[in-house]
Amino acid sequence: MKIVVDANIPLAERVFGSLGRIKQVNGRTLDPDALVDADVLLVRSVTQVNADLLKGTPIRFVGTATIGTDHIDQDYLASRGIAFADAAGCNAHSVCQYILTAIVTLAQRQNISLQGKTLGIVGVGRIGSLLQQRASALGLIPVLNDPPRQRETGDQIFVSLEQALQSDIVTLHVPLTRTGQDATYHLLDRRYLSGLTNRQWLINSARGAVIDNPSLLQRLNAEDAPQVVLDVWENEPGIDLQLLDKTALGTPHIAGYSLEGKVRGTLMLYNALCRFWGRTGSMEEIQFLRPSETQIALDPATADEQTLITEALQTTYAIDQDDTALRQSLSLFDRQAAEHFDRLRREYPVRREPTAATVVLAQKSPSLQDKLSRLGFTVQAQ
Repeated sequence: MKIVVDANIPLAERVFGSLGRIKQVNGRTLDPDALVDADVLLVRSVTQVNADLLKGTPIRFVGTATIGTDHIDQDYLASRGIAFADAAGCNAHSVCQYILTAIVTLAQRQNISLQGKTLGIVGVGRIGSLLQQRASALGLIPVLNDPPRQRETGDQIFVSLEQALQSDIVTLHVPLTRTGQDATYHLLDRRYLSGLTNRQWLINSARGAVIDNPSLLQRLNAEDAPQVVLDVWENEPGIDLQLLDKTALGTPHIAGYSLEGKVRGTLMLYNALCRFWGRTGSMEEIQFLRPSETQIALDPATADEQTLITEALQTTYAIDQDDTALRQSLSLFDRQAAEHFDRLRREYPVRREPTAATVVLAQKSPSLQDKLSRLGFTVQAQ
């Protein structure tokens, strides 16, 4: 079996090497010539997998090590009898880490309390549901919008998009779809963006085109503009540098790039490929994740809980560093900026989730211990 793998999928040789010959490729520039004698194609989100790429190739299995699938023409795969697998849920914890760290960072900059503020979660799937559970640790009140789930469950907890967009903080967690009743392409268009104010924060870590980027730039150039955090952009890697300049935080599509999330995604594809080929495989995350030695010492007597939680989250993930690295694009020409965007993703440093860190409290604080535990940390009190 020959397996063509995006070079950005970690552990490819170690995980898939037992199943066949591995050929690593640049997912952004992959073309049909690389697939002429391949049985399996494993990609990330930068590769458009469709008839143009696969026609005339012997590919029998396609997998994406991502939760999003808008880059995969699943109808074409089905018509050709090509099996497909994704890694839904692999990076939910990582994206939640990103969102919560962005929120506490903006609160720290503005010196405001998050207690009692509303968090509009647009899209309540794996990530949105996990974020809903963890938001209360910061004193946030979740406001949920998910029309498909509302129709399916009839649950009155869901509100309209208009209502969700009135929240103090709005975060987007929907797939990118262009047709159908719940199409999300430019879900936030000029009309919805015009209703946001400078008292609100908008965060997008879903897909860039869920927000109409040109209209967002216009809104950010106007008075009373909201604070915006963008991890995803239209036309990646050739993002709008003017829009980057206007964001409160801008990062290069790495919200889900924790080591745990990447390993999880790779192993999910491995298991799916084993099932497809009738092989027996057994690999677990623990085989590839070294125990973290990160210890975070906090003293409940020295600061309020939000400050201490902020320190813990920022210790595990320095979002400001990702923002600073991407802003180097502002001094580059367009092509150089696009290459810089891809390089930041390709050479992304190891980032561990809160589950890999231990918080050591100088004294017992049941309330703080509970909140840190809900955020995923291991907590010890001296």
